Amino acid sequence: MEVDEAGTGEPPDNRYEEARSVSAREDEDADSVADGWIEVTRRRRGRANHNKVEGQEDARSQSPMRQGGRSIVSKVLRASKMPRLPSDDLKIIVRPRDGLNIRSTCGVSLDEAIRHEAGVSDDEMITICPNPTQNILVVSTPEEKTATKIAKIKVLTINGKRYETNAYVSAPEQMVKGIIRNIPLTYTQDQLVHALVNTRNPSLTYAKRLGSTTTVILLYEGNRVPTWVYFNSVMIRVSLYRKQIDFCKECGRLGHRPDVCPRPEIKLCPICGSKNPSSEHECTPKCQICGEAHPTADRTCKAKYKVPHIVKQRRWRARCRSLQERTPSPSGCSDSAAEGKRRSRSRSRSHSRRGIGGPPRSGSPSPVRSQSRSRSRSKSRSRSRSRSRSHSQNRNYPSQDGVRSTPGGKQRGPRRLTWSDIVAKRDGDSVQSAPLPGSPRAAPDPDLAARMENMEKENKELREELTRARKQNEKSMRKIEELQQTLNELLKRMGGPSGGIPSSCTSAPCRAAERGDATATGGEEGEKDMCCGGEDEAPAAVGSKRKSPSDAQPSKDADNHAQEPKRPRPGGRKIDAMEEIVNKLTNKTERLF
Repeated sequence: MEVDEAGTGEPPDNRYEEARSVSAREDEDADSVADGWIEVTRRRRGRANHNKVEGQEDARSQSPMRQGGRSIVSKVLRASKMPRLPSDDLKIIVRPRDGLNIRSTCGVSLDEAIRHEAGVSDDEMITICPNPTQNILVVSTPEEKTATKIAKIKVLTINGKRYETNAYVSAPEQMVKGIIRNIPLTYTQDQLVHALVNTRNPSLTYAKRLGSTTTVILLYEGNRVPTWVYFNSVMIRVSLYRKQIDFCKECGRLGHRPDVCPRPEIKLCPICGSKNPSSEHECTPKCQICGEAHPTADRTCKAKYKVPHIVKQRRWRARCRSLQERTPSPSGCSDSAAEGKRRSRSRSRSHSRRGIGGPPRSGSPSPVRSQSRSRSRSKSRSRSRSRSRSHSQNRNYPSQDGVRSTPGGKQRGPRRLTWSDIVAKRDGDSVQSAPLPGSPRAAPDPDLAARMENMEKENKELREELTRARKQNEKSMRKIEELQQTLNELLKRMGGPSGGIPSSCTSAPCRAAERGDATATGGEEGEKDMCCGGEDEAPAAVGSKRKSPSDAQPSKDADNHAQEPKRPRPGGRKIDAMEEIVNKLTNKTERLF
């Protein structure tokens, strides 16, 4: 196919040259843009590096312990931790010298060397726990005799080489330490114990001088160090004992002390940390713990001290209290959560019902009619929604059989208890309203409370009546015993002349007393009758024998009794009277029971 070049209005050579120039300009623009983005990236990186260096310098200058130092200290502390040993055992610290490296020494060889030097048999139980970071051995044993043997070790022989060793028993657990300063060196160990461990310091159990210094370590029972201590008659202020991070001046490393250095042949400058320094080298001091310009673990370094355990406990408790104070109340959380749920529910309903952004349905009514219908529906929905909210708590409560029901009559499973329900029940804010119409849950019976109150009242009255009956029963039993005693006395008095009373008369009251208890009224009446009979008959019987006819005013009964010895049956009338009294008493007791 041929192209009419004349129809374009421009010669073909000019068009090709223009196209080449445009492509060349585009390539130049692309190169310039690429160079510009590279330059921008380079500048951004430069600014970021500059800010990073400045931030590191500021952090070093402001904080006493920079991030690097803190990480080193944390690593040393983590590595120094040991597994938990039995708290009741005695712990012996074995510190080997002469360059014995615990990390590279076999544990079996250490066990054999300790048992051989201490003379500990295989039957004696010990636990050896090496600490490679501090380059020491911790031996745990429950026996005091075994602990004494191990504490006397002076030399360990491992692989044919002898290493000098220092062993001592450490302080027991569940104790705290304090220190006092400026104690003269003239005091011996016995004098220190005598001056400190006495009745004036009840919680103090032991005192020991720290090396060859004027500082004395005090060991207290419990978790409290008192502020003052009595040294003989002087009160001295006590400070908490704080352990230091071990630093070796021989090899310049953290974690162990110079006497147990495992690499004594490697020399590092304790000031700058340079390896095998010459005697004339110049260095600037730099602490490995805090990064400040002073030698590592210097006296002025505050970061070398460990935090005591009791201080950690106090800080932890304070943090717990502050967290409890900061946390909001559960009722506020539940109210806000419920409000958020309502808002989200109403928004989702409104969005779903409006159908925002959706095209109208085919066959739908006119916009005006649909708008009016939607308004009326929204009003009715809002009313029904408000009503349903007012009845929501009652609708969701379970029925008497523990099954939740809906207005339509369908039953669901038991309702799950939520945090808001717990708070409402605890605070007493639970609102109870009438059940919804059509709900199968029946309304509470209004007469139930009255019936319960009446039943409680009747129960109380019955209990009181039962208590009174028991007391009356006790009184009746006492009266019956008194009557029995009186009857026995009368029978004794009448036993001589009368020849005794028939067994039927005496057995009746005994059977009545065995069957039950008598009331106070019945007992009193029986006693009155008995006393009357006794006044009429008993004195007469006695008077028939002792009274003489020459008395000043003889009674009619006395005259009658005086004539009784002439009758063929003496004492028959008395026996009849006693039988009548006993029969009356028996009838009354039988009526009572």
